[in-house]
Amino acid sequence: MQFTQPQTDPVNTVSAVTPQKRDQPTIQYIFNQFSPFEVPAYQRAYSWDKEHTAQFIEDLREHRADKPYYLGHFLLERVEDGPVYVIDGQQRLTTLVLFFGCLNRLLASRDDSTASSEVQQDSIRENYLIRNHMMRFKTAKDDQDTFSDLVFEGRTSAVKRSRSQERLRKASHYFDGVLAEETTTTLKNWVKALENAQITFFIVHGKVQATQIFTFQNSRGKKLTEFEKLKAYLMHQIYLHAPTGMETPAIESLEHQFSIMYQEMEHIHYLDEIGVLRNHDYAYSSHPQWNPPLKNLKADLAGHNDLEDKVRLITRFCRDLANTFQHVREIERIMETKELVADPIILDAANSWPLIIKLYGIYGEQILHNHSVRDLLKDVELILFRMDFQSGHVTNYLISRAKELSSADALAGIAAALKKSVHYGFRHDRWNFDENPNLYFKKGYHYDLIVRYVLWKYENSLTDKTDRKITPADYLNRWGGNRMGSTIEHVSSRNPQGSPNTDEFNRHFLNNVGNLVLMPKAMNSSQGNRPNDEKQHLLDRSTYAAHKEIAVMMGQESTWTDEKIEERKNRVLKFIRLRWELPEPTTNKLLETENSVPLS
Repeated sequence: MQFTQPQTDPVNTVSAVTPQKRDQPTIQYIFNQFSPFEVPAYQRAYSWDKEHTAQFIEDLREHRADKPYYLGHFLLERVEDGPVYVIDGQQRLTTLVLFFGCLNRLLASRDDSTASSEVQQDSIRENYLIRNHMMRFKTAKDDQDTFSDLVFEGRTSAVKRSRSQERLRKASHYFDGVLAEETTTTLKNWVKALENAQITFFIVHGKVQATQIFTFQNSRGKKLTEFEKLKAYLMHQIYLHAPTGMETPAIESLEHQFSIMYQEMEHIHYLDEIGVLRNHDYAYSSHPQWNPPLKNLKADLAGHNDLEDKVRLITRFCRDLANTFQHVREIERIMETKELVADPIILDAANSWPLIIKLYGIYGEQILHNHSVRDLLKDVELILFRMDFQSGHVTNYLISRAKELSSADALAGIAAALKKSVHYGFRHDRWNFDENPNLYFKKGYHYDLIVRYVLWKYENSLTDKTDRKITPADYLNRWGGNRMGSTIEHVSSRNPQGSPNTDEFNRHFLNNVGNLVLMPKAMNSSQGNRPNDEKQHLLDRSTYAAHKEIAVMMGQESTWTDEKIEERKNRVLKFIRLRWELPEPTTNKLLETENSVPLS
């Protein structure tokens, strides 16, 4: 298929990309005509999950030889004396080459390989994998080494893998398993189907054309996310408003910023790209927080009539958003060991991220070296802890405070407002901000998510300065598998061996904080419903200080009574009041809650 070089005004370049008549193009055709292919740096990394690779295989299994097989639409950008960039369709091409790599290795290993199979194997390698020592397709730059290892070796030596690299590994492993179960005849039929798969494509010769077509088309792959829609909109707007002749460098500038965003996203764990975008908008946009980011951006652009102002706004927005992606990555790194940053996000990520993003934007790596920032973050944690005990709809003003934080000069006023909110909340005339946590822990039911957080802090308060504390990364189970995740567990279990619990015990002591402890899932499964003497032995051997405390309290008689649960509850309550600066509750309030229901 040939395409004419546009000769018209740049505004009309899309209509100038007109294919000449020929037979229906195929995958085999575009690899013969245009390879080597590369994925440009500004495109997202590999994002197909198991459901997409499974559908890829399911399509092949269901394909009938007498029916055409269709593999979708591709948008390609041809660079003079350079590679052909895959602007749209790179997920499918990455998967296709990974599939051919697995198939090539399998055919080479089969004892029943016939001459025709060997020819087909050589054909696969030459046409789709490597020719003249050059790979026929290269995926995103950061993933290329892993991709190459998987295509040719079926394994990767990388110990630490980004999310896209892990997806590539899982896809390769999945294909290895599926293909191994199929006959050589079936595999040859699949190769034939793929090689002759019908496609449509545009090949363009400049970024202006590529941007325009990408903006207006839909492809068979994953649907555009809110983030991808924003990217397409920005690319189109920068094209529309850039001075004539300057469209390409303007687009390249945006491509560079999105390249940074995608690279950073591969190392961000607690937010997805939409989460970063929305929190950036919450932090920096002057619009109401309930508006979608794209709507806010469109409103900002509509406020400028001058084309240069529009270009400047778009460029600055992309640069600032790329900075936020970098900041989020650094914040997450700090979070792994520093509770001051991690605690607000653990308690209320939705309302905390914008403020912390804003603080990092001002102070950078020195964020915890500033005493005022440290005090502010401590107060934020105290506020969010108390808010967990407020019933009904409770307004949170943290995002509004983040929007007000325009510079370091504004910190003092915001810190003063938050300091006042610690004991009175954001609505000072309505809330029992100090009373409610006290009242909750005076009751006998505490089997709630906030108690897991409390037990984490209590555990660390018992450890010696030389002992290793449970870090935020440990608490969030950042490193371990599912068995290492910490849960709230009962010291005296729901279904103990021997005598069952009384109704009185279940009502007042089973889910009492004195009978609850933070414990890794693996340890809980080994402890089970063992008798107290066996349980005491396991707790005493544990590396958790709270477990050892309970083992000591059980004493020589290895008992865990109602009185001991109440004693431990009082220890935890003392810690809670000191840690979260809670006063003693008033007597009349306690009487009101003696028969109250558990906090929902």
